[in-house]
Amino acid sequence: MRKITLLCLLIFSISPALAEYYANGEIIGYVHSGIGKYLPKFIKPEQKIVHSIKQSNGKIYRMRRVFKDSEVTLNPQGECVVHPDDTLTYLSMTPEGHYEDLHVLYFEFTCVKQ
Repeated sequence: MRKITLLCLLIFSISPALAEYYANGEIIGYVHSGIGKYLPKFIKPEQKIVHSIKQSNGKIYRMRRVFKDSEVTLNPQGECVVHPDDTLTYLSMTPEGHYEDLHVLYFEFTCVKQ
């Protein structure tokens, strides 16, 4: 009986804790625009703040702020680096208040692991 109780306690106390990274501050997208899309090895990408995403159905949502451990790599400065989902369109807000489509290579942002 003790073995069964101990086994049950072990099974229920072990939970698959998944670490998550929370974006702290702005999410910066490194984008190629203009001729840089065609010559990415020779032209350094621009940095743009990513505000929103547009799904294939046309709906616009705020950029998410939480990323799974499996999606994130850390750069030498300790910032999170995430590669984009190709099914989404990433958007940046222009000073005039309009959205601009971005061709994001990767994201970088300061993050906190929880």
